[in-house]
Amino acid sequence: MFRGILIFALFTIVSCDRNIKGRILNGTLAEAREIPYIASLRTAASPFTHIAGGALISDRWVLTSASALINLVPASISVVLGLIDSQQAVALPGIRLLVSNIRRHEQFNIPHLGANDIALVQLAAAAPCGGRYFGYISPIFIPSTREANPVDVVMSGWGAMSTNIGPGSRFLRTLRIRTISNEDCQSFYANDTNIQITFDVICTNNERGSGWCSTDIGGPLASANGLIGIASHNVPCGQGAPDVYTRVSSYRDWIRGITVNGRILNGNLAEAREIPYIASLRSAVSPFTHFAGGALIHF
Repeated sequence: MFRGILIFALFTIVSCDRNIKGRILNGTLAEAREIPYIASLRTAASPFTHIAGGALISDRWVLTSASALINLVPASISVVLGLIDSQQAVALPGIRLLVSNIRRHEQFNIPHLGANDIALVQLAAAAPCGGRYFGYISPIFIPSTREANPVDVVMSGWGAMSTNIGPGSRFLRTLRIRTISNEDCQSFYANDTNIQITFDVICTNNERGSGWCSTDIGGPLASANGLIGIASHNVPCGQGAPDVYTRVSSYRDWIRGITVNGRILNGNLAEAREIPYIASLRSAVSPFTHFAGGALIHF
């Protein structure tokens, strides 16, 4: 005798693999597909007004700095993926997505630069990573361990083109540099009580006239192993002082606690007939609103 019983558990399938491992002053123009994890945070009112950078870490989440989102709410920003031209109308291979939630670190403290300067932006719809978007949009991997030092890294963004700030770069730029020890970094900022060079930050060694500036804030710092930093602060930019980034590995548990609730990480798309026992529980009002999974069983 067949008895159908449905056992269910909440889950969401992540459709984008985290397969990427490894204005900018004095940077070079980025090529299409070179930095597929880069995100441009823009005002919701104008799709051409770039306000900060970010890194796509899954199909639903962008990692950025908390200081880039001060006084902003989800309805006031949007996220553009897949484009290197900040003034291009959003069309293939790019996409503009609305924001459903902003999660700043609970211990972020504005007066103390560098302390817990990290935030998550939740996308209202899943970022597309396949088909026409393949290679242009892809999340970046977050390493599970603290990175070696020094290490070769690449920073990217649309920030100011000169040390006098001014307008940001129209096109995405990258800069390849190296990290330095926190001890060397601290020596530059020893007299600035507002800047805390702690275990939870990373510094890069920049020559005068190079580095990130203004709206590069929140942008990614990547090594060959994945995302290791988020642009946090530099005072002032392009003057030869080290740029300071939030050390992403220090916040891995915080990130996972928010983004991995019931998710299938790094999974593959299922084939037809591969999982014949899977059940999708949906709203009776809307047949397209999936809210939980289940398994059809018999005994």
